[in-house]
Amino acid sequence: MSMNEQTFIREFSQKLYDGFGSVFVGSGVSKQSGLPDWYELIQPMVKSKLNIDITRNDDLILFAQYLMNYSGGNRGPLIDNIRQKLRRRYETNPYHQALTWMNNTSLWTTNYDTLLEQAFNELYMVEVKTNDDVIARASRTSSVEIVKMHGCIERSNQDEIVITQEDYEDFFVKRPAISQRLRMDLLHKSFLFVGYSYGDPDTHNILVEARRLSKNAPREHFMIQKLEQDSDKKTRQQFWVNNLRRIGIECLLVNDFPDITRILFEIARRSRGPSIYITGSHLNENNSDFQTRVGHLLAEKTNSIVLDGQSTGASRHVISSFMERILLLHGDAYARIKTFPNPYAAHENLSNNRDLLPVLRQWRADPLKAAQVVLAFDGGMGTELEVETAISLGCFIIPVTIDTVGSSSDFLTKNKKIRDKLQETCPEYLTKAESLQLEPEDVIECIQKVIHQ
Repeated sequence: MSMNEQTFIREFSQKLYDGFGSVFVGSGVSKQSGLPDWYELIQPMVKSKLNIDITRNDDLILFAQYLMNYSGGNRGPLIDNIRQKLRRRYETNPYHQALTWMNNTSLWTTNYDTLLEQAFNELYMVEVKTNDDVIARASRTSSVEIVKMHGCIERSNQDEIVITQEDYEDFFVKRPAISQRLRMDLLHKSFLFVGYSYGDPDTHNILVEARRLSKNAPREHFMIQKLEQDSDKKTRQQFWVNNLRRIGIECLLVNDFPDITRILFEIARRSRGPSIYITGSHLNENNSDFQTRVGHLLAEKTNSIVLDGQSTGASRHVISSFMERILLLHGDAYARIKTFPNPYAAHENLSNNRDLLPVLRQWRADPLKAAQVVLAFDGGMGTELEVETAISLGCFIIPVTIDTVGSSSDFLTKNKKIRDKLQETCPEYLTKAESLQLEPEDVIECIQKVIHQ
């Protein structure tokens, strides 16, 4: 029996939230940006050099081997041809955006192109690993790791690109470190395979390992695909999906590509769990009683996880009162609070230093990627930057408007995305926020609606 959509989303989102999930990205993701797929990469060369008309059902890896054999064992012409096609300027697409929003620090891909790095580099410190020399190194600075198991068109030399039948056959021998890392991740993480179609040659080595490992310590994996429309292809696809289930991969079939996009964004939202980030000025102390009450209610009325960015002011009032009430209720403060570094916290004189804003944006990407909700009290340039970053990462912004003048009121009046989301999910809250009639209980009610929607 196939897993339904809601169960699929819930189960994989929970894996990500618990830190035991990852994503395997296939060529279908890049295809949405206009890049050629496997067939389109080699079909013109096969026709011009071998005078053979191939189809998508042919063994494309074998024909890549034929092309290399035709060149006397020289990989150069094949690799150079692919480089020319992939080095053109392509833009990232909604699939990439959804992946950057997921609460995930490690991705694998069989793609040669650089669109994944392009998408993540906009906000995160990224480390790309393409060969055995770098796979074992632990980075102290990157917040996202991308493992390109078949090489990279920009970073890899010709011998490191996995493309021919010989390359696939020798993969586990010639790339022992990447192979071992693949085994360990397949054993200890649940993967979502996205951008792969039935019979995709890029899945060969992955499925070989998944099948072998499933006999010893099965870990459930997930795949999402567009349902084939042609009758024969649909039958073939269903047999392939049944075979995937045998080795622990649950495949969700959807009607069209927009369905995949929608599901990826929903997984990204739910992967953050009931997490809240609080931002607001360290200079405005006028509303500390309101903020203290919000902290108490968060502890009493919700199961929220508060993400502490080590800021003073509004967030400190909320978090301190939250922790106080958790302890009085004999709760587990360590499980309810997660702390992240803040460059402004090093010294109070740094709090208004504009030169640190780029650093703050980069450092805030990690907690905001983990936050489903951002409570925004009135603040200055730091608060505005955090809200801007949160919006770019898909967080739900709840401005806490208490005064007529302040950034929280500006967020409501000047940002249509924030207003539209509130109107859809918390219309009563929006009405009260606009009329400056908010009570702490209203904030908690809105948070609960967002988290449980």
